[in-house]
Amino acid sequence: MKTTKLYLVVCLTFLLTQFNAFAQYNGGNSNGSTANELSNTSCSIPSHFYAYFGGVNDGSGVEELSTTSCGTAAFQFAYMGGTADGAATEEISTTACGIPPSFFAYMGGNNDGAGVETFEANVCPFPPQFYAYFGGDGDGFTMDKTAPICPTQPPVTDFTASATSICVGQSVTFTDTSTNIPSAWTWTLPGGTPNSSTVQNPTVVYNTPGTYSVTLQAANFNGLDTKIVTNMITVTAFPTITGTTPASRCDTGTVTLGATASAGTLNWYAAATGGSALGTGTSFTTPSISTSTTYYVETVNAGCSSARTAVIATVNTTPSLTSTTPGSRCDTGSVTLNATASAGNTIWYANATGGSVLASGSNFVTPSLSVSTTYYVEVTNGTCTSSRIAVTASIIPVSAPIGNANQQFCTGETVGLLVITSGSNIVWYTAATGGVVVPNNTVLVSGTTYYASQNNGTCESQTRLAVTVTNGTCLGNTEYDVPVVKLYPNPTIDFVTISSTAIINKIEVVSLLGQLIFTDNINEMETKIDLTRFASGTYLIRVTDEEDQFQTFKVIKK
Repeated sequence: MKTTKLYLVVCLTFLLTQFNAFAQYNGGNSNGSTANELSNTSCSIPSHFYAYFGGVNDGSGVEELSTTSCGTAAFQFAYMGGTADGAATEEISTTACGIPPSFFAYMGGNNDGAGVETFEANVCPFPPQFYAYFGGDGDGFTMDKTAPICPTQPPVTDFTASATSICVGQSVTFTDTSTNIPSAWTWTLPGGTPNSSTVQNPTVVYNTPGTYSVTLQAANFNGLDTKIVTNMITVTAFPTITGTTPASRCDTGTVTLGATASAGTLNWYAAATGGSALGTGTSFTTPSISTSTTYYVETVNAGCSSARTAVIATVNTTPSLTSTTPGSRCDTGSVTLNATASAGNTIWYANATGGSVLASGSNFVTPSLSVSTTYYVEVTNGTCTSSRIAVTASIIPVSAPIGNANQQFCTGETVGLLVITSGSNIVWYTAATGGVVVPNNTVLVSGTTYYASQNNGTCESQTRLAVTVTNGTCLGNTEYDVPVVKLYPNPTIDFVTISSTAIINKIEVVSLLGQLIFTDNINEMETKIDLTRFASGTYLIRVTDEEDQFQTFKVIKK
């Protein structure tokens, strides 16, 4: 082991003596040749530091070299020394010095062989190269550590971002990807919070819309490099729904809703959160719905979504008319019509479609009418309106009875014996209009004209049959027996039964407008008429017997 130590000393001495430098310092405190501590705390900078030999034991040793305030030597070579009985090298500490271009082997050890301890450069930057570190704690020549390869060039700055397009309030993490192992970083981050950083990989929040550049300056002991990425980060404001257009309809069907936004594309949903989009755009037509339904709309711009806003599609129920009541009268004048509805306001019109409102309410009094007139009623709740239904105001036409205009009578015969071939409920008057009633037991006066009206049970004829009488053949010779005719039920919903004491020859059904809508030849004393195919309303049924005498009945069909 002694031979090994001497070999190292000789080798190193030979190596180091060829340089213009500080020579070894020999001396010691024991019985061998040693070197004591060299202090050069205020010296100028030597071109090289060579080995310092010395020790405190019985061999050639090297003590600590301290250059705590000196400048930096161009090279630092092995520092040898030890505390044992051989040549050894202790630790070198350059805690405040500058950076030499190279570090070579540092030799030393604590045992009886040549060894090398750790090199520490705690505060100083990295040198461009580290060479082998020799040393050990055993009794031979060993190596403790080899340092990693260190950069010899300035950094080449580069970096990446976790995202380049974000929404207001979101963050971006920047990652340094620079080469040549930078040891310091300066980030310039306009628009961000923070807007600058010295950490290697900062996370930045952007709270203001815009497009922002990013700058990184990376440095090591060899120099620095700067990279600027212009308009790297795009920050988009969250868009908003600026307006909505709810809509409604009457009864089941689709509804078209609308919305506007500050920016972006509108998406429509069935729920306030989650779910798939039902449609896109400023308008959305719902599927067929039967009840009011709430839909939701949001807008998305550059990946930034607004909150969803509710838009209601309202379905209203159309009110209905539950019944109508026509009206009638016997002569010129007004007629009262009626209608009831499930809800809403009832309105009358003169036309089936369009036209002006004549009145509102469940009752309508017509203007003065001389002929039957049809009106139309609807009901509305302000949003939905029913279809119109026809309601007729009837002016019932009753014609004058039929008979011979000139008739002869015998002395003593009365007005009631004058012959009427068609008509019922005959009333005699002294004039064609107005006048006074002539009772049936009034004795006829030759040369006098009498005027007959008939009554259908509801209305009396407006015109009268004029009959002029003269003395001659007795009226009793041609006297007619008026049959008894019955009609029931009245009102009816389907059939009416007609019976007579004489043979019924013909049945006729006439509307209140005087239109013949049904006729049938019977030749029976009793028959049934089917009214189910006729609309609800009032009709006139004329019954004619085999003697061509007729009676007219007013029938209400429900």
